[in-house]
Amino acid sequence: MSINEWINNIQIDINAMGFAGELYLNKNDLISSSQIPLPMLELYFKFSNHSLVYNRSAFYYSSNIHEVVHLVERIPHDYEFIASINLDPITKRHILFTLVEYYISALCKLLDTCFYSDDIKNNYYFELHNRLFQSIEVLNMLIFKSEITKKIESIDFIHQLKIDILNTGINTLRTNIEMDNKLVLLLDFFAYYDVIQDYDLIVSIVFGGILIPPMYKSLSSLLYEQPNRMLEDIPYQLIKISKYDLDDDYESYESQMEYFKAYSPNVHVLLTDDCVGSAKTLLAAKQILNNHFKDVSLKAIEYHWEKKVRPGVNLEDTFAIEELKYLSPLKYRHYIKLNDYIQSLLMGDWSKLVYPYFPEYLKYYELMDLPVTPEAREELQSKILQIENIHQQMKSTEVYGNLLSMKGG
Repeated sequence: MSINEWINNIQIDINAMGFAGELYLNKNDLISSSQIPLPMLELYFKFSNHSLVYNRSAFYYSSNIHEVVHLVERIPHDYEFIASINLDPITKRHILFTLVEYYISALCKLLDTCFYSDDIKNNYYFELHNRLFQSIEVLNMLIFKSEITKKIESIDFIHQLKIDILNTGINTLRTNIEMDNKLVLLLDFFAYYDVIQDYDLIVSIVFGGILIPPMYKSLSSLLYEQPNRMLEDIPYQLIKISKYDLDDDYESYESQMEYFKAYSPNVHVLLTDDCVGSAKTLLAAKQILNNHFKDVSLKAIEYHWEKKVRPGVNLEDTFAIEELKYLSPLKYRHYIKLNDYIQSLLMGDWSKLVYPYFPEYLKYYELMDLPVTPEAREELQSKILQIENIHQQMKSTEVYGNLLSMKGG
């Protein structure tokens, strides 16, 4: 099937997503079945007097290891229960989608702990790495496949993992993944698949970019039955580095490089991250990878273009266009704005919520004002048209708008 055919086959109202990636549903549709206990729904959805609910409760953003592990233990059973009962098919699919999102978020928080302890990484990294990919495959099945054939599998070692993490002194986990907006991830994949497949290894920076490589691999495996190059055959790895986090107690870069030495220095590496502002983190990660690899190209999902046109900003504090292999018009959702928005979600402050959300960053500024070369401007304008066309096609799918037919308070 072509990309257009797959987009037309979308089963989730992906456009009913807000700024942080939260999905909105009509409350009456969600509570119409007496088979689902209300406490179960309240675990995964934020209820209020509003006619809509969204799938981001406090548990989604929990940093408490006991709560996160509890979700990993519980979700496979809740998924099986929801899949087995008689529900409106669209509502059922969106509840299952929500359960998988919670499961993926929890796995990412646990996977992140592998970078703080050699023992945790040696014992659990590849197993959690594989479980994350398998869960993302379930997520994308729910988005694109009419038949629901996969489920979330229980993790038999989860209790021992919690004990081992606590024994390292870690009891607080990361709260949110910066690139957690599935609409943006889909737009990026469809717009850049043709170049992504040219690489032999995909590397992403933890924590913000942790979902990018497994999403690339899963979507390629699902959507492209016979591509020129199968992305699911391309391995991916993760690297922990940040020029902004105050906490850099994670393992040394030399220790992290041990996993990369299994690959030939001649492989073509695509290094990705959720966003790029100054590019300090991406460039630092590239410098580390260049100790082993000869060819490392840089790509982000969102770019802080606003910083280049904001008065009073030193251009030296913004990314240099020539240092990035690929440019995208997708505008950076600043982490401060994102964190403030998440607080609004947690408090149920509907006056601050943006839904449905499509990246208005495509029209946030005039590209002619950017200090870029004619070639870069042409590339950006081409991508704007391509991404807008993809989004317009998503809006023409059968499920679009079904969930947001009511927007009253």
